[in-house]
Amino acid sequence: MLLAFPSQHYNFSSQQVTGDISSRKLPDTPQRREPPPTAESAPSNARNDLPRLPANSSPATNLLEHKIVKRALQETPPCPIHDKYLLENIKKHFQEYAAGNNDSYVNFNELKEAAGERPTIRSFSTQARLFAKELLNRPELLRKLDIGINFLGFPGKQDHRFDRRNLNHLINQFPRNAVTWCP
Repeated sequence: MLLAFPSQHYNFSSQQVTGDISSRKLPDTPQRREPPPTAESAPSNARNDLPRLPANSSPATNLLEHKIVKRALQETPPCPIHDKYLLENIKKHFQEYAAGNNDSYVNFNELKEAAGERPTIRSFSTQARLFAKELLNRPELLRKLDIGINFLGFPGKQDHRFDRRNLNHLINQFPRNAVTWCP
């Protein structure tokens, strides 16, 4: 079925429409588009500090890079690891850090090897590396762990090493229901 629309008056709500669409003329002067905003004219909430991605990379790569950059520039810091949780995991990986099977102490150099700050021939699990690096980034906790307690229960000396007794002593100083994970 073919519909024809004659050129006459039609009433659309309160407006009158007249004439044929083909009889309308386009304006003689082309309308100019506004240029894209520059860094100076960008709105105040624009993230001008984001690096610009190269135009020759694929859209999928651009999207992936954009997500990585966006996550890296997030304003909220990642959830920190609680001291008790960190010490419990250091205790869990204690034998990995110790130089020998019968070694009952871990010195700071062995901890630096595990964190990848010193060259070593030993291999460590990824978790052991991460927890060692995190412990080394907390000098106050490391100092408390270093001093710990001696065999009589008094404060020990600062000798740049710790054992399981020092770990247990420091872990027990935290309340039993201390938050050890991030919500």
